[in-house]
Amino acid sequence: MKKILSFFAIAALVLGMASCNGNDPEAGGYVPAPSKGELNGVFSVGNGKQVRFSQGNLQYYVGAPGEGEKWSFAVHQYDYLGYDANQKINSTPPCNIDLFGWGTGNAPRKVSLNTNDFTTYAEWGNNKISNGGNEPNFWRTLTKDEWVYLFYDRTNADVLFGLGSVNGVNGTILLPDNWVWPAGASFTASTKQGLVDRGDDYYKSNGNNFSHNTYTKEQWSVMESAGAVFLPAAGYRKDKDVDGVNSGGYYWSASPSSEDDVCYIYFDSYFLDPLDNCWRYFGLSVRLVHELPKTDGLYVYPTTLPQAQEELYGWFELSYGIANYLNYQMGEADKAAELELVLETIQNKYGYELPTDINEIITDIDKLRPLCEPYAKSYFNYEKVLNVSDLNDLLQPDDGNDIKQIIKNATFQISQLEWDETKYVSQIFDLLKQIDKIIETAESAVEKLRQ
Repeated sequence: MKKILSFFAIAALVLGMASCNGNDPEAGGYVPAPSKGELNGVFSVGNGKQVRFSQGNLQYYVGAPGEGEKWSFAVHQYDYLGYDANQKINSTPPCNIDLFGWGTGNAPRKVSLNTNDFTTYAEWGNNKISNGGNEPNFWRTLTKDEWVYLFYDRTNADVLFGLGSVNGVNGTILLPDNWVWPAGASFTASTKQGLVDRGDDYYKSNGNNFSHNTYTKEQWSVMESAGAVFLPAAGYRKDKDVDGVNSGGYYWSASPSSEDDVCYIYFDSYFLDPLDNCWRYFGLSVRLVHELPKTDGLYVYPTTLPQAQEELYGWFELSYGIANYLNYQMGEADKAAELELVLETIQNKYGYELPTDINEIITDIDKLRPLCEPYAKSYFNYEKVLNVSDLNDLLQPDDGNDIKQIIKNATFQISQLEWDETKYVSQIFDLLKQIDKIIETAESAVEKLRQ
């Protein structure tokens, strides 16, 4: 019995994601809850590619000798460290900075006016962020194409951003794809207040565009809870000189534009350019994102190697059971043979070792999924049966005694079956047909269980 329970548990783990609904009109599908350090809003930055922004700009602290170092996010979106802190970038520790030379994830205090000192890109998001989950490789920097997509190419892009100020700090406001107005909040896109799209930037020559949207801390809290992002105008650093604080925002992309230059997003009180470029040795702000798992609306792809290996193993186990089901229960030997051939081909490629390349794993999962998913319904229902003890707790004595007893009897019969390669799956699916009808009757109770 242990083998079949393990098999169904893995099947539920792998396929259970298929019932989720997304909140992105472009990509659709499953959207997981925010992780530590992530804001609520979901933003499309490419076709089918979604991200969440970190809770604030990236900061780096190195203490006095013996105190160590720490990467973290600003506590609030409108926080920045400003002139004094960043001018001490290579002073004797302790020091705290948030304006970084390009690609200095492995050397955050590097200072130079030679672009050749910044030829190799080290991603900041590869580090453990203390208040961002504290796991390596969880975060990353947007590319130039992703910044452009955010401001130009996603649905309604031109009305989902605006210049403004929060708690007296000037900056740019970004609204998520599925923006829903929170009660008591106000926002006006800068393109509705005279900021003109000139094809590769937005421009308005007169007036202070930071006045388009003004929020107190309390008002911004309402906006943030609805998913809004704020990029503060934290200025820039050249060598150890800092300028433009609270008047200009300069945010790195991960994309070089030439041997010496890198693309970045720039904005001030009359101008916003998501595709500007500057020398690599400048110190600019870094706002990291976490890319959401790729989804086709049914299945959420794994994003880490251990998760991918576990899921591929789960698909193996699921495929074996469905192949038996097709052979002995449904009499569809041709479909069973097709599935068995795919399984054999994949396993011959790796032998007894699971693959160590996540892209190879996803390719193999995509070979098994279309063959398995049409037969997954009974597996879902079996997973509901496995939760029978919790179901009993939810059902009151007077609203499900007959249902509980039938489920109890059916699961008892399954537990008494002896493993037989040719008969076991067939017997289980005979019982599952009965349980399917029971589950339909008990659906309201199962819905409570899920909640």
